[in-house]
Amino acid sequence: MLRRILASLAAIALTAVVASSAFAYAGTVPANIVVSASGAVVCAEPFTVSATVIGDDGLGMADQTVIWSSSAGKNVTFNPASSKTDATGVATTQVTIKVAGPVTISATVGDAVGAVVVTAKACEAVGGVTGSPGPGGLPNTSTATPADAIPSAGVPLAILALLAGAVLTARRMIASPR
Repeated sequence: MLRRILASLAAIALTAVVASSAFAYAGTVPANIVVSASGAVVCAEPFTVSATVIGDDGLGMADQTVIWSSSAGKNVTFNPASSKTDATGVATTQVTIKVAGPVTISATVGDAVGAVVVTAKACEAVGGVTGSPGPGGLPNTSTATPADAIPSAGVPLAILALLAGAVLTARRMIASPR
C-alpha cells in the first residue's frame, strides 16, 4: 500500500515537472527593440534603418525575423520587407519614402515593436531625422516593450499534462484496490 502511494506521488511529481516546463519560455523573448535611421532622408532615395532586438536578459537576440512597416503605407518601400537579426541582434533594411512629411518606421518581432520617426521634405534633402538618443549614443531611436509576453501554447499544454497525470494516477488506484 505504501509503495502504491509513493508511486502515485512520484507520478504526480513527474507530471508537475513536465507541466512546469511547458510554462517556461523556449529561450529569451524580445523585451525591447531599438530602431535607428542613418544617413540623410531624401525623398525617393533609399536610406538605412536598423533595429536592435534586445532580449529580456539585456543581450542582442540573433536569428529573429524583423517585419518592417510604416505609417505611410504604400508611399514607403522596404528592401527587404523583413530581415533576420545577425549574431549581435541587429537587422537592417533600405527604406525609400515617396512623400514629404513625418513618417513612422516600425520594426516588429512577435509582440515587441520599436519605431523611429523620420521626415522628408518636398523630395529634397532634410536636415536630419527625428528621435531620441539610444544606447551608446546612437541617434534617432525609439523603444517599445511587448504588450504581453506570455507563451500562447504553454498554458494549455501544461493544463493538459496535469490532467493526464491525474487521470492516470486515479485509474491506477481504482484498478488495483488493496
